[in-house]
Amino acid sequence: RGWLARRKMRNLVVLYRILNANAKFIQAMYRGKFVRSRDELVMPAIFVLRARKLFEKRTNAATNIQCFWRIVVAILRLDSLRKEFILCRDSSTLIQSIVRRMIARRRLKRLQMYAEMYHYCCNKM
Repeated sequence: RGWLARRKMRNLVVLYRILNANAKFIQAMYRGKFVRSRDELVMPAIFVLRARKLFEKRTNAATNIQCFWRIVVAILRLDSLRKEFILCRDSSTLIQSIVRRMIARRRLKRLQMYAEMYHYCCNKM
């Protein structure tokens, strides 16, 4: 029984702390807004901060657009470079296969010639 009571009490304490923290947060936000909206000394500074945030937001928007455009251009360039690389690789593979085929044919002709010479020499004796 004691364990159940402690468990229920712990849940209530946690809930109380959460509600108390949220209430304090709401009160602090309200007090801060109330003071900022009524204070003549703080209002000009708040307007300056708001103007600076708006300017930074607009400046960052242009920067973000430029960054996005550079990414798009880089992706397109990468795609064209990839296609060019694949074309060069396939071309070099084709050239290698043609050269290897020519070398293999030369070797085959040489072997056939040696085989004919061998059969000619063996039949002559």
